[in-house]
Amino acid sequence: MTEVKHTDNGTVELPKGKIVGCAWQVIRKLGEGGCGSVYLVKNIEDDTEAAMKAESNAATGGCVLKLEVAILKKLAGKPHVCQFLFAARLTDFSYVIMTLLGESLNKLVKDLKPANMALGYRTNTDECRFFHVLDFGLARQYIISHSDQPSKLMMRRPRERSLFRGTTRYCSIRMHDRAEQGRVDDLWSMMYLLAELRGPLPWSSQNDKRVVGEMKRLHSDELVLNDSPIEFLEIAKHLRPTRSKSRSASPPQHSREAVKKGVSKEATKTLSKENMSKEDVKTARKTSVEDGSREKMSKEKTSRERASNESAEKISLSAEKIEDENRKEYMKLLPFDPNFFASDPIGF
Repeated sequence: MTEVKHTDNGTVELPKGKIVGCAWQVIRKLGEGGCGSVYLVKNIEDDTEAAMKAESNAATGGCVLKLEVAILKKLAGKPHVCQFLFAARLTDFSYVIMTLLGESLNKLVKDLKPANMALGYRTNTDECRFFHVLDFGLARQYIISHSDQPSKLMMRRPRERSLFRGTTRYCSIRMHDRAEQGRVDDLWSMMYLLAELRGPLPWSSQNDKRVVGEMKRLHSDELVLNDSPIEFLEIAKHLRPTRSKSRSASPPQHSREAVKKGVSKEATKTLSKENMSKEDVKTARKTSVEDGSREKMSKEKTSRERASNESAEKISLSAEKIEDENRKEYMKLLPFDPNFFASDPIGF
């Protein structure tokens, strides 16, 4: 009998060729996360390829795969999410078989991040151009049946304080405050994710939750979205005053159109002042205007002022050089060119 290895965090090491559930053969390991391992498997009867997520039954903190299976079943038939195929619990581990997707954004809802989104599988011509959401291990149902009238639905009462759930880099400020999560928090994660596709986030190099939380509070939307299409600022403006239970947490139609326009080939071209109102230019590129003003003032300085500031300027240039080098190193980690989405729209 082939040995199955387990780890404390719930991941399961299955050897190549192992038959699971008398129907699925392990081809290779695709990856792993905090709640299990994912494998490429093949049906031994018809050679159909699929993805299998396996989690040890002895995982610390209990099994979360059961929750994910329940969510996948409710999402059956919905577009752009993994489709449930089969699930079972064995002696050593539990597993779920789901449709196979392509590369994740990390390699190319509470935990919305690039690693939890992937393109459709390359052989599926209908889905290969769309991003799919996967990994619902940290999801939480916010619409429940009314306690007195089961036929009616109600929003779950928010908790006064919740545990940290999600990924530090992409979670909302409310998560850093341990506040109850809602739809608006998933949308903030989406905004940070989209912003990172255009360049590193200001806190990308930080891992400490407290530090990242403070940086998110201190950095304006204009700065965070500086490299993003201008339309994204409208979405951020809509999300700012929204609370977790508010129904307006779903972006209005104009915000949906802003996303489509913002990631389209036309919108990612350089925006001229003729195509925007003066107010748009003022609001969206406030930082650039301020930089331009400082540059103009610098040119008007006397020789005496330039000499007195020479040391400070050298330090500033050195810092800019380091920041530019860090940015280049970060871009090397991305498997696509920064302008990829501008030159090759893929289904938005």
